[in-house]
Amino acid sequence: MSGIIGTSHSKSKVIGRSQDTAKAWVYWDGHANGSHSIIASYNVSSVGDQATGVSRITFTVPFNSVNYVPTGFGYNDGGGNSSVLSVNSSCAAPAAGYIDISQHNNAEATASDGNHQYSAFFGE
Repeated sequence: MSGIIGTSHSKSKVIGRSQDTAKAWVYWDGHANGSHSIIASYNVSSVGDQATGVSRITFTVPFNSVNYVPTGFGYNDGGGNSSVLSVNSSCAAPAAGYIDISQHNNAEATASDGNHQYSAFFGE
């Protein structure tokens, strides 16, 4: 998506530039019958289960380098616990074509496969 957005009461903003637009994003369920299931995404071809609390996100179109910025959060139904998502380099260092993300339950400080996980990735 690219173009100019705005209203008569706001400044226009050009969207769709690589510097200020997510190159990839994904919402996935880590509890989907033992496998990870993508609910919605952009430029993500798969989310794989590497270990308890570790998901490998593979990009459809890779980044130009490993110098991109991941961000994300998650939560589980029923328990109301939120999750911290972080880069997991113990499985594999981030690559231009994929990244391993760890999910840790805030309440218990343990690795967990949450059923609502969200990540976005910025870079070129």
